[in-house]
Amino acid sequence: MRTKVIPVSFTGNINQLYTVACLLFNYQNGPLARAKAREQCDIVRELLKYGASVNELTTRGYSPLHYAALWGHLDTVKTLVELGANLHAQNFRGERANEVACRYSKTACADYLSWAEAKQNFQEYITEARDAFCDEKAQGKLNKEEKNLFMSSCSVKADWIENAKNPSVQDFTEQKKHLENVLNPLLAKLTSPSEAATKSRKS
Repeated sequence: MRTKVIPVSFTGNINQLYTVACLLFNYQNGPLARAKAREQCDIVRELLKYGASVNELTTRGYSPLHYAALWGHLDTVKTLVELGANLHAQNFRGERANEVACRYSKTACADYLSWAEAKQNFQEYITEARDAFCDEKAQGKLNKEEKNLFMSSCSVKADWIENAKNPSVQDFTEQKKHLENVLNPLLAKLTSPSEAATKSRKS
C-alpha cells in the first residue's frame, strides 16, 4: 500500500522541491513511468496548495515550467500550464520553456508548449480587444453596427476556443488572423484621438 506524504510546511522554493520529487521518483520507461508521472502532477498540485508559487524563478531565471520542459515531463508541463504558469518567462539565456524544450530535444513538450502559446496569444488578443472597447476614452467612437460587429466577433471566437475539438497551432493562428482582420480597423478608430482632443491641440 502506497503511503501518501503531504507537506505541512516547507522553506524551499517549488523548483528545489520539484527537483527532489523527480529524484525520489526515479523515472523509468513503461507503464510504471506513466503512473509516476501522475504522482508527479499530484506533488506539484500539493506544493502549490501549500504556498509554493507556480511562477517562482531561480537566480538564473528558471521556472518550474522550464524544469519540467527540459526534463521532458509532459504531464507536469500540462499541469503547470493549467495552473497558470507563465509561458513567456525567460531564463538567463533569454529562453522560454518552449525554447528550453527544443534545446534539449524534448519534442512532445515543445509541441505542447507551442500549442499552449498559440491558444494563450489568441485569448490575450480577445481580452485586450474587449478592454479597448470598454475603455471610457473609446466611448462614442463606434456606431451601433460597428459595436455589434466588434462584440459578436469576439464572442464567436471566444466560444470557438472553448468548444473547438483538438485545434492545432495553425487553427489558433488562422482564427486569430481572421479576428484581427475584422477588429483592427475598429480598434484603430477606438484608439484614435477624439475630435475634441484634436481641436484642443490645434487651438
